[in-house]
Amino acid sequence: MRYVKIFLLPLFIILSVANAALCESKDTLVIGAVNVYPPHEYINHDGEPIGFSVELIERILSNNNIAYRTEKLSINNYKSSIINKKVDILVGICATQDRIKDLAFSNDYYNDNKIFITHKGNIIERLDHLNNKTIAVVKNACSYQFIKSIQKTHPFTVVVKENPEEVVKAVNNNECNYGYTSYITAKFLEKQLQLQEIKYSDTQSYKSKLRFACRKEDKQIIDLINQELKTLQAQKYIEYLENKWIIPTLATNPNIIYSYIFAVASILIIIIVILGIFNTILHKRVSKKTKELETALKETEIAKQSAEKSNKLKSVFLSNVSHDIRTPLNSICGFSNLLTDNDLTDDEKNRYKNIINTNSDQLINLVSDLIDISKIEADQLKIIHTNFNLNDLIHDIYQKFELEKKRQGKHDIQLNYYCTLLNSLSIIISDKNRVNQILSNLLSNALKFTENGSISFGYTLIQENNKEYLKFYVKDTGIGIKEEDLNLIFDRFKQTRSNYTHLGTGLGLSICQRLAEILKGNICVNSIYGKGSEFYFTIPYDRPEIPNKLLNHQILLQYNWLKKSVIIIERQKHNKKFIESLLNPTGINKIAVNSGTEALEYIESNKKVDLVLIDLELPKTLGLEAIQKIKSNNPQIPIVAITPYASAEQTRIIRNSHCDDFVSMPQKEYKFYNILNIWLNKS
Repeated sequence: MRYVKIFLLPLFIILSVANAALCESKDTLVIGAVNVYPPHEYINHDGEPIGFSVELIERILSNNNIAYRTEKLSINNYKSSIINKKVDILVGICATQDRIKDLAFSNDYYNDNKIFITHKGNIIERLDHLNNKTIAVVKNACSYQFIKSIQKTHPFTVVVKENPEEVVKAVNNNECNYGYTSYITAKFLEKQLQLQEIKYSDTQSYKSKLRFACRKEDKQIIDLINQELKTLQAQKYIEYLENKWIIPTLATNPNIIYSYIFAVASILIIIIVILGIFNTILHKRVSKKTKELETALKETEIAKQSAEKSNKLKSVFLSNVSHDIRTPLNSICGFSNLLTDNDLTDDEKNRYKNIINTNSDQLINLVSDLIDISKIEADQLKIIHTNFNLNDLIHDIYQKFELEKKRQGKHDIQLNYYCTLLNSLSIIISDKNRVNQILSNLLSNALKFTENGSISFGYTLIQENNKEYLKFYVKDTGIGIKEEDLNLIFDRFKQTRSNYTHLGTGLGLSICQRLAEILKGNICVNSIYGKGSEFYFTIPYDRPEIPNKLLNHQILLQYNWLKKSVIIIERQKHNKKFIESLLNPTGINKIAVNSGTEALEYIESNKKVDLVLIDLELPKTLGLEAIQKIKSNNPQIPIVAITPYASAEQTRIIRNSHCDDFVSMPQKEYKFYNILNIWLNKS
């Protein structure tokens, strides 16, 4: 402890001397704040700069008895103002590459999300939706630099605006398709200007770190600010400022409460109507059965017992339905009434609204299950066989449950999917909606009863009794099922004793079993309690008749690459064969290698190459480093990366690796050909 004090004493003396020198070096420090980024920094009705960042720097200077004054700056001259010594400190600024060379920056004190906004009539789920659209952005902001960087790979038009207010107005009025700006600033302006047509997206959002900046020769100011930031953080003063400036911006409009009440009333009406229908259906079935039995005099006793059993089933059915409806309904009604209390905090309101949403989803699922059960029991369920691509369906289900996993906050679960067949062989004849329903129901259960680990799903091709079947599976590392409960899980309104803590009616697996049977298959389960479960179901593997020769001829007519050459960089033998089989109908010359080094050697031997395909999963020395060498020596050769999925992080890696484009596999053949066709025509 004595040595710690000896170490801290000189440090304290140095900081004190630096502070004193700072105070003596200049009578008044000038703070520069732009007027367009509420609630961080903006001008109030009295013409004074205020906001989260402004108040924070003023507190830092006041704590050290440093005189200051705050100047309003334009976003077009704020950087030159500090370089020309008109101001001494800039607030709320990001440390971009072009600024670091001229300015010294403090530690970051707030993470500001930059997001896409759009008009409610538009959508943006991935960057491809930006193609051929207009995007509004503030010039000279870090968001402008980001938009210009992705414009290199996406053909959209950038509309420069003077400030974020012009950006959100342009999007609200549908003058521009999209805008890119600070999430907090957009929410502030939306509320202040009473805009009604703004929609927010999490696509390609990133966090910019807000800092204070000075001239490099004023490094002692930055040291002082960093020291004070640590102190104020420990004193929870920054948290106080967030509660004062940021949290009110995110508060929900009270009109939403009335929307929830209206939604609850609508759900109540639907439930009452459905219960009446169920009661009528069950009553008619019981009456019909009773009349049939009464006509058979020799089976009077059997008719009596059957009628009593049917009545008992009806009562049990309605009792279970009533219980499972009342449980979420009580929560919806109760928390809807609580929302009318004006004394509730924002956290309490948000928590109550989340509870209402969860219970509303449960009611909707219950209604859907009851409708399906009633149709199955009445033999009214229609099976519609169509041709569809099974690989596309599996991929769509994966994307849906990736979003659901994030919505439930289960970030510790790894979701995986596997497709056995090539796209050309995955076109089958079946009821797409019912296959989707069974898989989605099984995945919902897996996600419900799994807290960490993994969930895997997909299909394999099997043969039973000289007939081919598709065997689908959903495997999880959840709580599992006890052996004595395995025979109960497919009964209606049954949950295992170990699952009573989870919400649900117990109808889902019963519906899955009946649907699998209707599709001429079956369903089964293997489970180890405490380790996880694996559900299987089968359907016949029926394919439409499409001659391969005709299919290959059509591909060659559309994509005739007989005079083109492509290098395939792939170490996995099966993946390499798969890519070659996709390219065979086009007539292109294929050169398959195991590493980027081999590809580089082939190119440097003066042989003609029009395109390079590379597996992004290769080790760094075999893949990315060789790509950089290929691009540096042969920039005219396009490089397309192959990746199993294209997340935001994966897309960033691809762009930074000098690749021109990417294709996620498995992929529809025509999309694969279209991407290659674009770059082959450019080469």
